[in-house]
Amino acid sequence: MLNRLAELFEVSVSDLLGSKVSQSATVADINEVANQLSILNEQLVMQARNRKRTLKIILISIASIIFISFVIYSVALLLLMPSHTSEALTSVELNCTLNGEEYKYVVTYDE
Repeated sequence: MLNRLAELFEVSVSDLLGSKVSQSATVADINEVANQLSILNEQLVMQARNRKRTLKIILISIASIIFISFVIYSVALLLLMPSHTSEALTSVELNCTLNGEEYKYVVTYDE
């Protein structure tokens, strides 16, 4: 990971870490570099964890908003739709005969 960052910025790894590591590095220098790498690794892990947590919260929020909108729309649709089953319909039937032919008229209305 650190090598990729160094290639991206076109600098050496030791420049990224802020210290000059010579070719004849001592054990203390190597330990210092290892400590810096471990700190950098911990920071990268925490940053990735925070990104993942933030993305998860955003996606859950969006899904919740969509679900709540769907529920509100469904309830509003049920409440605002006229229901013909609960209303009483009245009908009038008219039968008449004219010149020997019989006619039937039905008028249905609601009150």
